[in-house]
Amino acid sequence: MNTIRCTLTSAFFLLAGITCQVKAQTADEIIKKHVEAMGGADKWKNIKSVKISGSFITEGEAAKVLFNYTIADHKGIRKEYTYAASSDATAYVVITPTEGWSLIPQIGFKVRPEALPPVTVRKFHFFLDAQDPLINHKAKGNVVTYIGKEMKQGSKCYKMQITNAADKDFTEFMYLDTSTYFNKVTAMASEGHGEIDLIFWSDYKQLPEGIMYPMTFNEGAGPQYLDKVELNAPIDKNTFHL
Repeated sequence: MNTIRCTLTSAFFLLAGITCQVKAQTADEIIKKHVEAMGGADKWKNIKSVKISGSFITEGEAAKVLFNYTIADHKGIRKEYTYAASSDATAYVVITPTEGWSLIPQIGFKVRPEALPPVTVRKFHFFLDAQDPLINHKAKGNVVTYIGKEMKQGSKCYKMQITNAADKDFTEFMYLDTSTYFNKVTAMASEGHGEIDLIFWSDYKQLPEGIMYPMTFNEGAGPQYLDKVELNAPIDKNTFHL
């Protein structure tokens, strides 16, 4: 009996070890296939900035809003929003690795930019990456763990957890479609809280540079449609300053 028990115990730990190895290998394979699906690491590694522009329709008001995003790799991100019917009123949000501001204009009032709380600035750490958190992830200090499969937006997805030593208070999750390996959903989570700040990505298109980019995203208030994507375009030195 003891012999059988020892054999079964040994077999259990052997299988457990194999399972852990397979899971680790699977995580690496998923990352590799995702990077390949997005155009390959060689094409992405030289991308240091991204400019996107497009539009969306607001809920309730049914007004068209134009947006422009500028991302300089790990230097800053600037988001601008302008009502199509009133181009003289532009709201913006600026985030750098250490600070951030926002300005929401109000007709008839003079407003000043407001500093963002430090926790908000830290939460944007992952979004300062002009590339992709899984591309060259080890060099960026990103630790990636494959959690398992989940259904998102009607598709079976690989759930990938991403943490970074620069800010252990926040965790990013990417849900990769098991068929295309494109990211369908990005979510953030902080200690003691569930997944928040969901962003849904779709309509991936190949850019002239050979990389794939989502031309539609939804941050919860309805789809936003891109009509232009510029890679490594010149960025004014004052873009991330007041």
